Amino acid sequence: MELDLPYFFDTKLKKFSRAMEGGPGKPLTLLIHFVIIIFLFIFGKIKMDTAGISSGGPAIILLSVFWAATLIFWIIIKAGIRDTKVHINIDATGIEMLITAKQKNTDRKLQMMMLLVFLFTFKGGQWSSWESSVKWKKVKKVIFYDQKQEILIKGGPWDIRIPCDENNYQSLSDFILERVKKKPVKRVS
Repeated sequence: MELDLPYFFDTKLKKFSRAMEGGPGKPLTLLIHFVIIIFLFIFGKIKMDTAGISSGGPAIILLSVFWAATLIFWIIIKAGIRDTKVHINIDATGIEMLITAKQKNTDRKLQMMMLLVFLFTFKGGQWSSWESSVKWKKVKKVIFYDQKQEILIKGGPWDIRIPCDENNYQSLSDFILERVKKKPVKRVS
């Protein structure tokens, strides 16, 4: 099947995708974080019980509590609030992943929250939308997951994972292979 350009389609991403794809991270990675947090909390408690309040125990406990709160807040935003519906645009110049109006509204609110945090603390960062695009000449690597019918494109500020179905996977794969001839390509069955 030939791909008519520009090619547009809507798809839905996984809730727990990698952080480079706009998600909170894989469940195993998040579990490892929580195990380390629990270990730090227990270690701080033991240190405080044996060496007293003037030891490093309270600081370790405080660190573990802040780390846990940050991680929980991160998961709520990235896996709970984030809208996983996206619109994929593919044309002769590159590929673009557009987010929904609901997600743009959420991003705008989070940007305002980050600005308020900065104004009150003179610390804090920024919030950026996870809309992504990459020109074909800027693509660094493409991974085709034949079994899952997914294509992962690396090269932009965010990685773009394209979940396909049996109707468009082969035509998209052929088109992308044609566009990234001299780039590293990997196939995973």
